[in-house]
Amino acid sequence: MKRKRVVALVLALGLTLLVTSVAGASGPPVKYDRWIECSDIGQFQYSYEVPGAPIGSWSAYGNTIDIYVRTYDWNLFSWRATSGIGAVIVKTESETLGQRSNVWLYDPQSTGDIGLYGPGQLDIHSATFCWTGAPVCADETAWAAGSRYVRRGNWATYTPYVAGQTVVLYAGQTQQAGTVTFSAPVDGMVTITIALNSGWSFADVAENVKIQDYATAPSGNPSPGLFTWKGTASGSSFSIAVPENNFYGVHVDVALCQ
Repeated sequence: MKRKRVVALVLALGLTLLVTSVAGASGPPVKYDRWIECSDIGQFQYSYEVPGAPIGSWSAYGNTIDIYVRTYDWNLFSWRATSGIGAVIVKTESETLGQRSNVWLYDPQSTGDIGLYGPGQLDIHSATFCWTGAPVCADETAWAAGSRYVRRGNWATYTPYVAGQTVVLYAGQTQQAGTVTFSAPVDGMVTITIALNSGWSFADVAENVKIQDYATAPSGNPSPGLFTWKGTASGSSFSIAVPENNFYGVHVDVALCQ
């Protein structure tokens, strides 16, 4: 690339703005004597290849990557992204050296770096960005398995109390989010333990566990916000002690992350 063209691009893109958001170069690259892809170096969800001299802005899979020319001497470039990047592969090709790759790895994922270049400091063939996005979580309402409060509409369920019993925790009516176990009574109290299956978590809200005890089987649409016993759970399991009774409505706010 000719010097005049590169200098103009540097001025147009405002390279100096990048340096303030990047801590510094990540170190020397891992070198390969062939072209490699993201799948060769890790388990990444996404990859995006920028062909030719990588200058400009690209958006892919919810991430925006800005690439800037760093200098006109060695085909150096710098980049920043709106979401973390796990690796950058810089490829070159020549008659004497063949196809080669320089790889910068970031653990944890980085949102920027400076001074990247191709093998042999040759003209860059392409730059490939590899990353894994944050998990997408969907919130669901869950109830301990049992009988429905009402025959139509609301699918909420209550559970007859049996000491030592474990029932399924259903989210969205059909998804098995975990289990709910009712202990034997101790001094008139029953410990209810909620254990979530892999991939499920307690929703990131206050009082994500709500429980109501009943002497007789309830009827009518329940109002979990008015339940007597409440707690805020995190991790994969949660236990709460409630008075012994004949029936329990166990409502849990959960999330499935994928």
